[in-house]
Amino acid sequence: MDVRENAIVVPSKSIVIESGGAFIYVVRPDGIAEKRFIELGPEIKNNTVVERGIEKGEQIVVEGYHKLSHGVQVETVPAN
Repeated sequence: MDVRENAIVVPSKSIVIESGGAFIYVVRPDGIAEKRFIELGPEIKNNTVVERGIEKGEQIVVEGYHKLSHGVQVETVPAN
């Protein structure tokens, strides 16, 4: 079993995998969606460890990302 201290874990459904790699959308503090390529770690149940590409505390888009493009203004809502 592998132990990763301070690992960043995101819902697997928030990750998009294309031929160019895996990415998620991060919402910057100014409300702009940013397409961010990430390095994936292991998947645990419905979550995936992100090895590189995002920092602790950053907001990510979990649902509705298929309607987004890089640089679009978004309005966030709290997760239930």
